[in-house]
Amino acid sequence: MKELRDIIFRTGYITQFYQHLYGCRPSSIEFIDQGVLNYVYKASSPRGTLYFKQALRKAKYAQKLGKDLASVDFRRIKTERKVIDKINQLLPSSIFLPRVLRYDSRHNIMVFSDVAGSRSVLLQDLLLNHTYPVKAASLIGCFLALVHQNTFKKITPVRGSYSLDKKNWLLFLNMRTKAIVRKGSNKALQEEITKLYQEGLQHTHPVLIIMDCCPKNIICRSDGAISVIDFELASAVGDPAYDLGFLLGHFILFATLSGWPRSSICFIRQLLKSYFQHVTFLPQGNLYLRTMKYAGCVLLYRMYGASPAKYIPLRMYPQLKIKAKELILSNITTLDEAMGVIHK
Repeated sequence: MKELRDIIFRTGYITQFYQHLYGCRPSSIEFIDQGVLNYVYKASSPRGTLYFKQALRKAKYAQKLGKDLASVDFRRIKTERKVIDKINQLLPSSIFLPRVLRYDSRHNIMVFSDVAGSRSVLLQDLLLNHTYPVKAASLIGCFLALVHQNTFKKITPVRGSYSLDKKNWLLFLNMRTKAIVRKGSNKALQEEITKLYQEGLQHTHPVLIIMDCCPKNIICRSDGAISVIDFELASAVGDPAYDLGFLLGHFILFATLSGWPRSSICFIRQLLKSYFQHVTFLPQGNLYLRTMKYAGCVLLYRMYGASPAKYIPLRMYPQLKIKAKELILSNITTLDEAMGVIHK
């Protein structure tokens, strides 16, 4: 792993590109360990900040993706570039995505513009500190809705073919639903999660699914806008309810850890209200139902799945398991019904 990190420094890639763009050397180069599939570097000087992402070839997690999805590393970087280019055309001025300044297939590196700005904070850090910015919830709901609404049955493959996009979708669908069912767990719960997985197998129409839209990939800016990052897991096939449920599940998780302050309830309601104000491509009742079930699966996934969250105290597991069960076994079709189950 150290050898992989050294490659980008031995070539002088960061310094050369930064100097080419800004006419000076970066005053600092910082390694940011943001994931298990990439290395990310931040280069800064008073003239500006750039981010350099390099895909890993031997990441332990990448090997689990299967030969088709992990063997050609540039595919993840290439996918992210494609997705960013597609989404940037859809967004209002209050929602920012990184701009891809360079894609270098030889070194398997992508260079991004800075989207944070001064005094910006990761949404996850705000939620961990029991702060729930309602305006940000509205923008996040709008962002997901615009992505889904404008790509439904209109998007070309982002991984080279619909077949690969479908494989990517099914991989993460399995990992975050069926694979989290534990031995000895409630039979009704097992059956409902299996049913949700089976329904997910039928969602093979083209639509852009972010796959990893969660608080650690959303930045709240000091000007009230938001920035969204990390699109390498995206697929052009899948169920839109998965994206909304993945996000909602994380918000329910943080609200539970916070003791459900009133601001967290307003925050979650505004997310759902904003999303459903902009979405017309599917029957909303069924979309609400699947969203809730995916949200419940997120709670279980963050406790027992491939990526357990270190910030969840063990004493909270029983409470979160009860909430996950309520969400997965729910049968709702409206916003008020959803909020009734989310916050009992």
